[in-house]
Amino acid sequence: MMIDNNNILKILLEADADPNDPLKQPNEKPTKPHGFEEDPMGFIIRKYHGLARILAELMSSDFKQYLTAIFVVAPKPTTFKIVLHNGQFFFITYMGKGFYEANIAGKRYYMNNIGTKERAMQAIARLLKFGNPLKTKGPEGAEQGTREDDGTGNSPNSGFANGGGGGYAQTGGEEGGEEGGEETGGEEGGGEEALKEVTLVKNLLKFKNIGQNFINALIKEVYLPSKSKIKVMKNQPLQEAKVPDLRSAMNAAMQAAGLNGKPKSGPPQLRYQLGTDPIKSIAKIADKLIGKGNYTVKDVPMGTADSASGSYPTIKLTVTKPTQNYKKGEFVLIVNQTGQEKKSVTAKALTPVNLGIAGEYKDLNSLVRASTNAVSKDKALGPILKGLISDTANNTPVAKSGLSKLKSGKTNVILSKNTTALLNKISKEDKNTIGKDFGEVLGAIFLGKMVGIKKGLVFPKGNEPLVDFYIDGYKISSKYEKGASASLTDLLKAIKVDQIKGDKNQYALYKALLPMINETSPNAFLKIASSFSKDMPAINTLSSAIGIDSKQLTDEVINNYLINLFNKTNAKSEKQKDAVFFKKFGPLFAQMKRSPGKGGATPHVEWDTIKKKGGKYYGAITSPLSYYVADQMNTKPKFVQALKEIISKTEVKQMYLTFDLKEGGMGFDIRSFNDPNATFKFDIPSLSTLNPTSSKLGFTLTK
Repeated sequence: MMIDNNNILKILLEADADPNDPLKQPNEKPTKPHGFEEDPMGFIIRKYHGLARILAELMSSDFKQYLTAIFVVAPKPTTFKIVLHNGQFFFITYMGKGFYEANIAGKRYYMNNIGTKERAMQAIARLLKFGNPLKTKGPEGAEQGTREDDGTGNSPNSGFANGGGGGYAQTGGEEGGEEGGEETGGEEGGGEEALKEVTLVKNLLKFKNIGQNFINALIKEVYLPSKSKIKVMKNQPLQEAKVPDLRSAMNAAMQAAGLNGKPKSGPPQLRYQLGTDPIKSIAKIADKLIGKGNYTVKDVPMGTADSASGSYPTIKLTVTKPTQNYKKGEFVLIVNQTGQEKKSVTAKALTPVNLGIAGEYKDLNSLVRASTNAVSKDKALGPILKGLISDTANNTPVAKSGLSKLKSGKTNVILSKNTTALLNKISKEDKNTIGKDFGEVLGAIFLGKMVGIKKGLVFPKGNEPLVDFYIDGYKISSKYEKGASASLTDLLKAIKVDQIKGDKNQYALYKALLPMINETSPNAFLKIASSFSKDMPAINTLSSAIGIDSKQLTDEVINNYLINLFNKTNAKSEKQKDAVFFKKFGPLFAQMKRSPGKGGATPHVEWDTIKKKGGKYYGAITSPLSYYVADQMNTKPKFVQALKEIISKTEVKQMYLTFDLKEGGMGFDIRSFNDPNATFKFDIPSLSTLNPTSSKLGFTLTK
């Protein structure tokens, strides 16, 4: 006997929902069962009670009024097509462990927080606005918004159109089980032949423990329509399973595993807090999702093409063997943001001044004691800071010579296992704060142990140019890792004019840099360029374009010129302003080899954003000009040499602290400003078209 495939799937689904079993029909009274025949859509809703819950959260408890049909279009993961009364539709996918994803108008909404659910509600409301509204009472009670008022965690939504329930429904894989349960599909059939099929299949299903293999064998015997696109494979569900892409699947699996994180739009990357052994955390999940031996997991070096973050490590998961669900070469990038949410200390809180230990110390023991007492009050970081103090004081090697003869170089200090373990548990932000601020204290203890304290060690009680502490009269500047640029303003304040008057280049540079002390960033750079116009000819090009002497150029003059230029040319849109602006100043940017805004074949400046941020249009010119000034000074030997000679007169030693937790240690790298082999360069820490006043010229010690 040939059995119609569409009906057998309906029968299998209905057979699984025993009307006499209240556990399988939790929303219905056992005495009044409604099967697939009587109410297809209601049957689906009762069978998949998780679906009913999510629909109620998205559309209120009256959601049935707005639906025409529900189809189960894929078995693994179970995917429902929700058809609204006006013919619009959206999808809901069960991802496992009670986690759902909605796909509405092509956009995915992960149902893992109230904010996402609210956005999904609004998207459904937009779909309901299409077509002619039907008469309906709507939700019970007053008007409702997307915000929850009763504190239950649900987010009811209201509407104005009704579609009276019923309709055909496809049925598919069972929600909730780890293996997806039964996978079935097809539309409902009917008629006398269907009743014969019902009797036949129900008799077959009287046998207990019928598994997927039996159902697949049964399906192979039925008639498959010639136009059907359904694919049947051994031990496979009737329809080919529609699975999410690797990123979505990993995201759902990591959420189900209790990891804290989220997907990021754009490249296939996720951001999660993976703990201290991220490879192991990812592999544990990938073993179940992809299968052992079918993938690789490896660290991505920061700064390379696959690195998805400039602050956190990236791990790349790649499918190496094709599987049922994933193709060879598919990959996902996972950024390990371990501890990001656990920032427990603010910037500058751990400096000597804010710890209350600024002042003079005659010996190492008094410095260690004062530092330990100061950090003991910190409940969050106190144990870590005390461990760092103890390890630095106990494990720093003693030098054979004093600080005056101490050669430049890095010294490693071993950290105890306990201190290393504690540092591994805190956030990157907290570790950076310790390095930047408490590094001054650790550096002082390090030098106090290495060279000894003979005359005294002093933490200044106020801000002193280029100096974080003194030891026996020597000036020490403390940095963390590569360190931020040192301020040229601080250098100018630390230098006495008599020290440099005898050298033409040093004095010329000193005078040209003086505007850095009192002028805003744009005007200071304009004055420097004007002072060295022969070495920086682009300032003359700018002067000619605007029609004013270079010495008279200011940010205000440039801003007024640009406003008048746009008004005169009637340039209102960003595209029109770009055309006028780059036609006028294109030669300037070509000469500077620096350009504002977003580059490419068609440069673009965010004029509307600039207007909203205060209308500092001049930044489109002064920011690239500022970098041009630094470029020219770094490529002219006379400027670099003059900078080195001026800096050497400060007799400052810089000390760079780094943590190497994989090796269980930290390093102190000492470099002297007056070292004959030291090299310096001019640097601008941060400056942009949108923020043209955010930084001034600085310098860095390159080696």
